[in-house]
Amino acid sequence: MLEAELDEHLGYEKNSIEGKNSGNSRTGYGKKTISSGWGDSEIDMPRDRNGSFEPAAVAKRQTRTDDIEARILAMYSKGMSTRDIEDHLRDIYGVEASASLVGRITDKIMPEAAEWQARPLSSQCQLVN
Repeated sequence: MLEAELDEHLGYEKNSIEGKNSGNSRTGYGKKTISSGWGDSEIDMPRDRNGSFEPAAVAKRQTRTDDIEARILAMYSKGMSTRDIEDHLRDIYGVEASASLVGRITDKIMPEAAEWQARPLSSQCQLVN
C-alpha cells in the first residue's frame, strides 16, 4: 500500500525508465514502529530523495494506529473468517497478524456488538407490514 502511494507521488512505478533523471527518486526504506491495541509492529516506510513523500496510510511521525483494528473488525463483520483476514492483512497490507490475534481483536467487540443488537429501537422505527 505504501509502495503504491509512493508510485503515485513520484508519478512512475518502481524500476521504471520514466524515473530516470526525474529530479526525485526512491531512496530505500526507513524502519518505523507502529503501536496499536494489539501490540507493536515494525514496518518499512518507503522514502524519496526530496523528502516530500507524505503517506496517507501511515503519516510521518505517526506512532499509533487503530486503523488496522478497524479494518479487521470491518472484514469480520462482513463475514470473513479469521484465517481469511490473516491472509488478507499479509497479502494487501504486509502486516503479519496470526489468526489467534485476529480472534482476540474481534473478541474485544463482541460485547459491544451484542449490546447494539439488543438496543431498544426508537419510536420512529416501526415495522411496516
